[in-house]
Amino acid sequence: MTLNLSTLASIYKALSDKTRLKILYLLSKRPLCVCEIMGALDITQTKTSRHLIYLKNAGLLHASREDRWTLYRIQDNLPEGIKHLLDKTVTLLKESGELNHVEQRLATILENESLYRQTFGIGKEKSHPPLSHEKRL
Repeated sequence: MTLNLSTLASIYKALSDKTRLKILYLLSKRPLCVCEIMGALDITQTKTSRHLIYLKNAGLLHASREDRWTLYRIQDNLPEGIKHLLDKTVTLLKESGELNHVEQRLATILENESLYRQTFGIGKEKSHPPLSHEKRL
């Protein structure tokens, strides 16, 4: 990613939306698929995908295909200044306490992953690939 005025404007624009901030907060914990994010935020698949694409186009996210799942994670090779900005943003969100319920919802989803996926008709024939990733920020 080349840092220039246009790139910075794109990043700040991506960070100017509450839903996208929530998504970045969740992805700071671990890589997630669309269904996990939509469940944690209680938003539609369409809205979730739209925000993920926005963040990906701004260069903040990486999407990787694992079996039939697309996992989103915070980009590894971000410039140091952008890493610091995201790190500080996540810290401020955590300190605010406003996303505790979102974090709790995600924990419940991850604990009951197979039940959640069956409820939404997701991945009945295959289980989600195991994730052993650590915090990316």
